[in-house]
Amino acid sequence: MAKRKVNKAQAIRDYAAANPGSRPKDIIAALAKKGITVGSTNVTLALKSGKSTGKRGRPATNGKSNLAFGFIDPKEVDYLTTAIIETKQLVGRIGLERLKAALQILEKTK
Repeated sequence: MAKRKVNKAQAIRDYAAANPGSRPKDIIAALAKKGITVGSTNVTLALKSGKSTGKRGRPATNGKSNLAFGFIDPKEVDYLTTAIIETKQLVGRIGLERLKAALQILEKTK
């Protein structure tokens, strides 16, 4: 006569539901008494399979930290490139020291 197949994962979940707070070692021993051989990996995976592991993927940002991580909105690339070029030209015309002084005066007026 053929042995009846036992769903090990279901047996683990049933035992865990009947005995909340039991450790994997306890579950393995109890199921071994019933003739079901399972390992600690089987127990851990069976108990965690029904639970959500949380969100996956890249975490959402608030939009302000994108520059810190090197991500720039493609729309801003043209604006930033233009601003850098114009700033470089201004430094060439009036000099870096005079530009720094002008920025300090501008900052004081805020």
